[in-house]
Parts: sequence; C-alpha cells; structure tokens
Amino acid sequence: MDTTLDIKVGDTVKIYQKGRSPFAGIVIKKHGGESPSATFCVRAVLEGIGVEKIYPLHSPLINKIEILKRARVRRAKLYYLRKIVGKIKLKELKEGEKETHKKTRAKPKEKTRPKVKAVNPTSHKASRGKKTTRAKAKSRKGAKK
Repeated sequence: MDTTLDIKVGDTVKIYQKGRSPFAGIVIKKHGGESPSATFCVRAVLEGIGVEKIYPLHSPLINKIEILKRARVRRAKLYYLRKIVGKIKLKELKEGEKETHKKTRAKPKEKTRPKVKAVNPTSHKASRGKKTTRAKAKSRKGAKK
C-alpha cells in the first residue's frame, strides 16, 4: 500500500483493521522511517479518555488507512497534545500547499554590558565589619607603642 507510506505527523487518519471497528485520530509520532519495522502512533479522545494506539506501518492486518486531514506541524513528535484537554486545533494544509516552513529569524539585539560599579576592596570589607589588613597593621603598631 503506497497510502501507508504517505502518513506524516500531524495528519488526522482513520485506520481500518481486520475484525475491528475503524479508529480515527491524529498521528503524534512516527518511528523507523520506512523500514519494515516502522510504526506510527495515533491519538484520539474517546468518551473523555485519551487513547493512543501504535500500529506497525506495514502490518497485513491493516486493510486501509484513510487520510482525513493534513496539518502543518513544526515538531517530529506531538507529545504536547497529551496535555491539551478538549478540541485540538492544528493548522490545516490546503490542497496544493507545500509543507515547507519559512524560517524567519529576528535580528539579534546588540548586547550591551551592564554598567558595574568599581568597588574599593578595603571599603567593601570594612562595610562588613571586618578589619582590613591595613587597619590590623595600624592597630598592632598602636598597641606596641
């Protein structure tokens, strides 16, 4: 089936499996590329409970995979959809629209160093209540005299 190889992350699909009712949901991850052991995970919310099913891409038990919608996503794995409660809104691709993403980067801001006050080490230590080495030396000289 060449339709199975066309599945991408973010697609809303309906999987028809032998002996089971069809399962519709969003593809949240693909694993294994197009190798014989490749799998994909479909997530749907059924009766208020999130259900994820992992299907082998080349399984003989899958009769048909119907792609209902295509979405434009910027992640390879859509695990963040697990946290979202309610309807999931993904940007849909229109027919004929390419899936390329325009990467526009904002110009980096010029980095300016913050102005740092020069601290006199003697006054800094004195402010903590400790005597500096000069103050200690003066006190020793005064004690000897």
